[in-house]
Amino acid sequence: EQIEKIGKVKRAWFTTFNLDISFFEKYILSALMGKGYDELKTSYDYESLSANLANEKESFDGEKMEVKVFYDYRTLKVEGKPKQTAVHLHPINIATIPDLKTSRFKDGVFHPKVSIIESYEGKYYLMVSSANLTLTGWARNRESFFFEEIKNTQTGRDIGKFFAGVIASIREFEGNDLINKLATGKFGTEEQKWSFLSSFSADRFLDCLNYTDGPLPLKVWSPYFANDLAGLIKEFLEDYFESIEIIPAKNENQKIRITEDVYKNCESVNEVKFKQDKLPNAALEAFVHAKVWLTPKTLAIGSWNMTWSGINESKKGNNNVEAGIIYYLTPKEYQQVLEGNPITNLKSYDFYKEEELNEEKTSLLDEYTVSVDLVLDWDKQIVKLVNPTYAVLINEIGEDAYIELPGFGLKKINFLESSNNFASYSKLFLTDRFFEITDKKSKTLFKGYIREIGLVSRPLNSFENIDDFLKGWVTEKPEEKTELFGLAYDSGDDDGISSQTKAILYGNDQNSWFTSFHAFECIINRINGTKLLYAKDRRLELKRIGRVLPGSLKELRIHLEKLIELYKNDKSNFKKSPIYLWFLVEKANFVFGYFNELIVLVDEQISPIKNLKFEEVIDPSKLNKLEIDGLGKWKRFILTQIRKIEV
Repeated sequence: EQIEKIGKVKRAWFTTFNLDISFFEKYILSALMGKGYDELKTSYDYESLSANLANEKESFDGEKMEVKVFYDYRTLKVEGKPKQTAVHLHPINIATIPDLKTSRFKDGVFHPKVSIIESYEGKYYLMVSSANLTLTGWARNRESFFFEEIKNTQTGRDIGKFFAGVIASIREFEGNDLINKLATGKFGTEEQKWSFLSSFSADRFLDCLNYTDGPLPLKVWSPYFANDLAGLIKEFLEDYFESIEIIPAKNENQKIRITEDVYKNCESVNEVKFKQDKLPNAALEAFVHAKVWLTPKTLAIGSWNMTWSGINESKKGNNNVEAGIIYYLTPKEYQQVLEGNPITNLKSYDFYKEEELNEEKTSLLDEYTVSVDLVLDWDKQIVKLVNPTYAVLINEIGEDAYIELPGFGLKKINFLESSNNFASYSKLFLTDRFFEITDKKSKTLFKGYIREIGLVSRPLNSFENIDDFLKGWVTEKPEEKTELFGLAYDSGDDDGISSQTKAILYGNDQNSWFTSFHAFECIINRINGTKLLYAKDRRLELKRIGRVLPGSLKELRIHLEKLIELYKNDKSNFKKSPIYLWFLVEKANFVFGYFNELIVLVDEQISPIKNLKFEEVIDPSKLNKLEIDGLGKWKRFILTQIRKIEV
């Protein structure tokens, strides 16, 4: 809805802690370009998004759009569908940001959730939130959002200082128009009721939250808390606040992320009370990931958790990069906020154990020490290391490391010492942008996606055969013969099997085949969704999928074993196609194996089913219609499809 009000988008930059690229492309990028997420069904649909992305430093033509995503380099999610567009991703290591090269930030994380959007009408909009760029953040959690046009020049400067800090360690941003506009342009003189604040600002978060001379009452909604929360609270009380009401988030087991000892220490302070939102039970089931700080004078919305690192007051060198807005409230507005967000005493809750909190923390970040930015230049047909320099990279990971790239395979890390021509593998790079750096023991040191530039030279389309190729050239403009060409790579939308063979193999079960494909896709989606959860919650959800839910994998196994038994006992009266049954079992066994890899616990794993032999389930009366090679081709094809995980 907000995008529709903005009009045609020219630029959109996003920052996030963790990133689910498949979610971003399907739901956020599509919305920016005026497409519904439900329109993205084929490779063509995603390619249409890439076609509208701006090349580096190219002139905007009223249609192109510059989109960039900045995320903490240790939090990229690579499960599910791979990256399908040329949108630019920038992994951020805050230890390398020049403005933050102090002991205060060396062990922190990149945590802001800030977006800036520029329209072709020359207007600029800011969005800050508590939500990461993940499906959980935008569709499942309860989050806080703020969206408004920038109409004050000083506000523009504050936002510009933030983004200038973010990109300071990234090369190839010199002369960027958006950074220049934020640093030198005019946005108006309107006195806005809010200000932008970040870790790059000169002001402290607490000073902005309470800018008055005396202490104020404080309410805090936060999902995460300092290990020594009582110590944090006492410092608040001493200098800034006369009382504190804490509304902690509960997980699905009604646990708050505080140990019982910490809770008791906090409650011993008279001015501290724990509360919860006064909402219907159904609404209380959603995890509250919002970070909201409320006083009678101010409302803070952003990424600030109630931790030392979150408010940038840690003395341990682990302060985070945070950002958000401070909204200045009138007494009437404050009262409206209270009435719209009633709270009551905390009840029906449990505590985390210290080991559970530690397990969550370790699962949040990959153990990387270096952020790597690789660029694939379609114009020059080279892939090269952009950030850091090769010398810095080797100093960090050593010369005995390896990198694996599409087409090139596994190479010694000195492969990155110079640019490399990828012409022989160009078709692979159209769809596969993933790379991984490992040590000599195969431990992952970094993983990410290659950035693509020179998109105008990207060989997206091709003709299927020589006849169409020649027809395309009769007008000297083959690029206009869109009805004759398709994608230059196998999109997966066509299996290459002849219609005659399909008819023989499908029989009268085409609807069943479609339904089963979709059903298995949904099962895998559900299994993949557990990867977004913390370790303990993930195990619980996997157990439910495995043996608890109506439609569990265990139930699936029982159904299929019964069908096999029926077929063996009375083949002549078996109502399903035996080919169809064979497929179901093969696909199920693959799903079982994938599930077992994630559940780990042996007792919870699903045993595979002994399947029928493929050659025995073909109708003998129709074998003469199939060449032996054709039958083998179909079997190889379907086994390949079965082993794909689609989200």
